[in-house]
Amino acid sequence: MEDQAQERAVRVVPMVTAQVQAAESRASQVHKEDTDQVLILSRQREVTEDTAVDHQAQASQVRDLADIVVMVVEDQAVERCVIVLVLGLID
Repeated sequence: MEDQAQERAVRVVPMVTAQVQAAESRASQVHKEDTDQVLILSRQREVTEDTAVDHQAQASQVRDLADIVVMVVEDQAVERCVIVLVLGLID
């Protein structure tokens, strides 16, 4: 009986050892993949944040340009009013 148990242990132990090593290898691979995924997501977040900052800067520039356009249009409107008034006085 003892001999059979030893023979079985001799057969089973290497198989179990191989399975444990395969599981450890797979766990290591999964950990590496997870780490890589975290790095990718981190980089995507950085790019998204940078893009948001760029969009905010562009929006600010558009607002500044719109303010300039309004000032120019207002100045032109005032100039036209003055011209109309002067022409009205001349007549």
